[in-house]
Amino acid sequence: MNPEQFQKLLIKFRKGICTPAETNIIKNWINDVGKNEIISLTTEEETLLRDKYWETINKHIQASKRTGAVKKRFISNSWKYISAAASIIIITAVSFVLIRAFYKVPKIENFTFKMPIEGMVQVYNNEQKDKNINLPDGTKISLKPGSKLSFLEKFIGRQREVYLSGEAFFDVARIPERPFLVYSNQIITKVLGTSFRVKALNGDENVTVAVKTGKVYVYSKKEVLSRAETENILIPNQQLIYNLNKNKAYRSLISNPQPVISIDKIKKVRFEDAPVIEIIKTLEKLYGIQIELDEKRFAGCTLTTSVTDGGIYNRLDKICKAIGATYSIEETHILIEGKGCN
Repeated sequence: MNPEQFQKLLIKFRKGICTPAETNIIKNWINDVGKNEIISLTTEEETLLRDKYWETINKHIQASKRTGAVKKRFISNSWKYISAAASIIIITAVSFVLIRAFYKVPKIENFTFKMPIEGMVQVYNNEQKDKNINLPDGTKISLKPGSKLSFLEKFIGRQREVYLSGEAFFDVARIPERPFLVYSNQIITKVLGTSFRVKALNGDENVTVAVKTGKVYVYSKKEVLSRAETENILIPNQQLIYNLNKNKAYRSLISNPQPVISIDKIKKVRFEDAPVIEIIKTLEKLYGIQIELDEKRFAGCTLTTSVTDGGIYNRLDKICKAIGATYSIEETHILIEGKGCN
């Protein structure tokens, strides 16, 4: 079975028209690959992951073939199609949907709102500068003045849990099998290993979670206790402001988005009489932010520029001025509008 055939099998599974044997192949594969968190990958990492996943797929197919469970129309030894980009993209997209359907992150019953007392360490920051805290698991925390952090002297169980009152920046040690949870003023933030900021001041109706790296899941206590399986997923340069009074979440970009790749790589990026669409797509990759524009309308626009001067908004100001366009921020993406170039 090649990737294109497996893609069709995935689509059949989504439609609910697979045979029992075909369904068993999909479920067995999901049980293997669904254990790992999906993150943004480089081209090399994507290739390695693709090969790993395809090895898992074939393992289950071969196992089923030995028992005669797979019909002949799905059997093929044609490996050469594995590098067909279109098939890989579709397989990956459908697979992620299937994985999310089988694996809820996290399980609601794992949440606990009662802060334990025995073995609890409470750190207060009564100073005028940030206080650095190193947790037993290797997680590093910068606690803002006037804030308090509570945690067990030694993490036990399947989760690492801390309780925050105030504001702190977390650089969480990655331990996928033991999620890291931050309880802060009726809001739960869950990660496997990433860096983010939580602001939950006493008396403030808003709780803010802003992501620097990785992926973050945010839940409200009300949603959890009502068993509503709503989750807000944030990626780098995104933030969520949760209004406790209205019980509503508002997603947006952070005020000063930072590049998601190294500064050294950014310094090498310069454009000479290049299509503006190419420049915009590069900015998208540099900051991990979706930028929308009418490609047909702006197809004739070219520009000579670099992307090292200031942040993304500074670059967009100069680009839009040069092509007679404007941009606006729509939640977590940017929209460019204008008449285009002749």
